Amino acid sequence: MVRDLLAIVTTFSARLYGARGGKKVRQGFRELIAGVERDEKTGKEQKETYRI
Repeated sequence: MVRDLLAIVTTFSARLYGARGGKKVRQGFRELIAGVERDEKTGKEQKETYRI
């Protein structure tokens, strides 16, 4: 019975902390993508400026 309870607690803890970790990973990817988009936009603007 103790093993069953320990298995349940372990499963729910893993899911809880896994969900939190996933949120951090998703936020990191969003920031990375936003940074790349800003860099691309800045690069295009600089190319247009040099064409003049």
